[in-house]
Amino acid sequence: MLYPYRCRKCEARFLRLRVPGGTNRGGSENRITPWKKRRREFLLYGLGVLFFLALLSFIVRERNEPSEGN
Repeated sequence: MLYPYRCRKCEARFLRLRVPGGTNRGGSENRITPWKKRRREFLLYGLGVLFFLALLSFIVRERNEPSEGN
């Protein structure tokens, strides 16, 4: 199970795998480091903004219909 954890040295927060029985095998490999979390959030927000802009441009674009006689 993943549990929230706060580093006592740098006050960073991340998730850590806690193994039943009180032992934690490989805790450093199983935690989500703060820079990875920021990178993931930045990517998700960026994709959301790009999707919104694409949708907005699709909605507001002019519809050029061919005129008769030209």
